[in-house]
Amino acid sequence: TCWTLAGTTAELGPQPVLPDGCTELIVHRGRPFWRHDAHGSADRQATRLFVGQMRAPVVIAPDGDADIVAIRFEPFGAFALIGTHQTTPADQIIEADALDERWLTRAIQQAESANTADDALRMLQDALLARLDRRRAPIVDTRVITAARALMRTHGAMTVDAVARHAATS
Repeated sequence: TCWTLAGTTAELGPQPVLPDGCTELIVHRGRPFWRHDAHGSADRQATRLFVGQMRAPVVIAPDGDADIVAIRFEPFGAFALIGTHQTTPADQIIEADALDERWLTRAIQQAESANTADDALRMLQDALLARLDRRRAPIVDTRVITAARALMRTHGAMTVDAVARHAATS
């Protein structure tokens, strides 16, 4: 899923970000936001973020004009692209450059210099799809994909046995 966010500090204000089980790639094309923690301190976010699955909400606040483009991955999606297991970045918001994926860094640089947010998203999507095309080998067990999509479709309202049956596994 792709999303964008644009606006000013006055329009947007502080935003709570609730855990949703997804990993995201976020590119601040404008001024990066502040991230507030539960202890009352704040840190400025990097401009290029890789956000792992979060177990607790965070509060972010703009500081000037916001211009964000982002890709939200399905639970198995980040692994399919960069081979990072979901437990590795869990509860972390790290600089995307720390992933040390040159193809991703180039794609983000192009997105940052795009004329519009739509162009930036298109550039990121093209790079991600090209990466999948190059990896051709099955990288995620189809049972995992089936189970994850069933859980997402039902918002987690399935028993473990029902998920296993749906995914044809034990």
